[in-house]
Amino acid sequence: MPALLPIMDVSNINPYPNTIPLLLYFESAIPMGLFCAVIVHLLSHKESPWKVVEESNFSNYFTLQCPDLLESDIILVEQLDCITVFCKVANDYIPAREAVEKAVDVAISKHKLSTCEKPKRAFYCPCGKERHAAIVSWLKTQLRYVFRCKINQESQKMATECLNWLDQRRKRQHNALQHLPDDLETSELSTHNFNVVNLHALCTM
Repeated sequence: MPALLPIMDVSNINPYPNTIPLLLYFESAIPMGLFCAVIVHLLSHKESPWKVVEESNFSNYFTLQCPDLLESDIILVEQLDCITVFCKVANDYIPAREAVEKAVDVAISKHKLSTCEKPKRAFYCPCGKERHAAIVSWLKTQLRYVFRCKINQESQKMATECLNWLDQRRKRQHNALQHLPDDLETSELSTHNFNVVNLHALCTM
């Protein structure tokens, strides 16, 4: 059982330094036993069975494999207010997130943690203060993501890689909106050039 393993100091870890981890963030502390239940659910999954990578596991730090689902290993880490998902390969971000989120939902339901809110997607905030989360929000009216610092609620500019963890349809909408000013500027410039050429042609007739 995961709970019988020793505890690892996870206050400042990053096993895959060239990637950005996803946080499944809880407004309150993670309910006792939830992380263990998530691991057990993944290991007992019948359609796509997960396996433990034996070399490096603690009660709050697990390396897992699912060859039917993912190209590489993932690492799940329990912290005070979040479950952190580390992925080595960007193509694994979406299936890994979906599998872990589903495992969290099942664990909350099975253990009757009705008062436990569903975790929010988040990333480590880049604002420069002590390590904390920037919560992901989807602006329905603007069709784009914002990442709000938990300390001051200010919107943060995040690395583009963060979007690879999120819903692909919304990611496309977000990206399209971000490029809209450039597209409009290009369109306006093209129209301006077209008008200049036409004016020059008229003047030389």
